[in-house]
Amino acid sequence: MISFLHLKARSIGAGALLLLAACLVVTFTFTQTPAETRSRSGAVSSPPAATSQSSRDWAPYDVPGDATPWRDGGLRQTVDRPAAAPANAGSGISVDSVTASVDTVTAPAAKFVSSALRPITFSLLIAKPGELLKSAIKVMHLLGIILGLGAATVLDLVIVKFLISGKIKADQVAMVKFMTGIVSAGLAVLWISGILYLTHYAVFDPVKLWNEKVWAKIAIVGVLTINGYFIHHTVLPLMEKQVGRSLFAGLTRKQIAMMMTFGTVSATSWYVPLILGAMPHFNFIVPAPRLLVAYALILLIAIAATHGMVDTIRRRGGLQPRLQPAI
Repeated sequence: MISFLHLKARSIGAGALLLLAACLVVTFTFTQTPAETRSRSGAVSSPPAATSQSSRDWAPYDVPGDATPWRDGGLRQTVDRPAAAPANAGSGISVDSVTASVDTVTAPAAKFVSSALRPITFSLLIAKPGELLKSAIKVMHLLGIILGLGAATVLDLVIVKFLISGKIKADQVAMVKFMTGIVSAGLAVLWISGILYLTHYAVFDPVKLWNEKVWAKIAIVGVLTINGYFIHHTVLPLMEKQVGRSLFAGLTRKQIAMMMTFGTVSATSWYVPLILGAMPHFNFIVPAPRLLVAYALILLIAIAATHGMVDTIRRRGGLQPRLQPAI
C-alpha cells in the first residue's frame, strides 16, 4: 500500500513539473518581443530585396525583413514566397516541388521550437537577477503551500471517514502516516522559501521587511511546526493503537480532546497563510498583533465547531466510544 502511494505521489509530482514547464513555455511565448516593440515605435527595418525560398517558407516572427510579425509570437507562412517553376513541365514533378514538400513537413517543427525558446531566452537575459530570484522563491513557496494544504485537507477527510465508518484499518493508518509526511515536507519547503524571501528582501527590497503581515505569517508557520511535532509524537501513536477499533474506543476524554484539537489547528492554520497571501491590501496597513488575534479567534471557533461535531456524532451512536475518565 505504501509503495503504491509513493509511486502515485511521484507520478503526480512529475505531472506537476511537466504542467509547470508547459505553462512557462506558453507564458513566455505569448509575451511582447523586441520585434513587436520595434514595430510599435516605427523603427522596423525595410525588408531585403531578395530572400531565399528555404528561409521564407515558415518564418518566425522576428526573421529579418518580416515587417508584419504576428502579435502572438507564433509562426506564419509568408506571402512573398516566389512561385517555383517546375523543372520538367512534361512530367509534372520537379525537384523544387519535392524540396518544398519536405520543407513544409520538417521546417514548421524546427521553427516552432525556435520561436518558442527565443522569447524565453530573451526574457531571461533582460530580467533583473532579483526578479528572477523572487519568481523562483515564489514558485517554491506556492509548492510548499500546495503540498501542506492539500495533504492536510485529505487528512481531515480521512478523519471524518474514521468517525463515520467505525473501525480503523492498518492500511488507513499507513495512508495517514504517508500524508503526514507530505505535510511535513510542505512545512519544510515553507520554512526554506520563507527564509529565502527574507534574504531577498534584505538584499533587494529592505522596505518589505517592515511589512507586518510577513511576520504574522511566519508566526503562523511556527504554530504549524509546533503543532506538527505534537501530532507526530502523540496523535499518530494513538491512531496506531486504535487499529481494529473505532477512533475513540478506550481513549480518555483528554486524549480525544487533544487529538481533535491538534487536527483542527493543523487544518485551519494551513488555510490562513493562503488567505493572507491573497490579500495584498493588508500590506503595511494591518499590524501583526491584530492579524494574530484574528487567527486565534478563527482557531477557537474551529476547535469549538470540531468538538461540537464529534459530540453530535457520539450522541447519535456513530462513534460508540468507551470513554475512560481523564487521569
